[in-house]
Amino acid sequence: MEVARKDYIPYNIEERIPQQPQRKKRVKVNKGHRIAKVAAVSTIAIILAMGLTIVLRFATITEMRHQLHGLNKQVEEAEAQKEKLRAELETVSKSRWIETEAKERLAMTYPQTENTYYFKVDETKVMLLSSQLTKNMVYEELQVEKKGFLAETFNRVLAFLNI
Repeated sequence: MEVARKDYIPYNIEERIPQQPQRKKRVKVNKGHRIAKVAAVSTIAIILAMGLTIVLRFATITEMRHQLHGLNKQVEEAEAQKEKLRAELETVSKSRWIETEAKERLAMTYPQTENTYYFKVDETKVMLLSSQLTKNMVYEELQVEKKGFLAETFNRVLAFLNI
């Protein structure tokens, strides 16, 4: 039987030559690749911004269309109301309708000759009475203005004196 034998070599620490630490080699990125990456990222960002802008504008346009539709609906309702009121005005302005409503609702009738009274009025007396009334009204207005002026003046004097 043969056994494989391993030769053991003694290791001397003194014989060891100090090695300098190995530096990791930096992998230099090619500047051309870096510029290409930046250009690609900026292109994607610009396309994304343009897409968002288009979507936001479309949303704004859709909202404006919705508002326009609502306003058009209100205009149509207002026009229908206007036509309804115009028809009602034509009905109300007719004298026959007014007459029938007065007879039916208010129980009004035309005056009869027995219920009609006529008075004879002297025009000169009416003129004298009207002129007298206007004079009295002017006199009363002057009295009110004088009282107002005196009261206001008296109040100012009292306010000035702090009484």
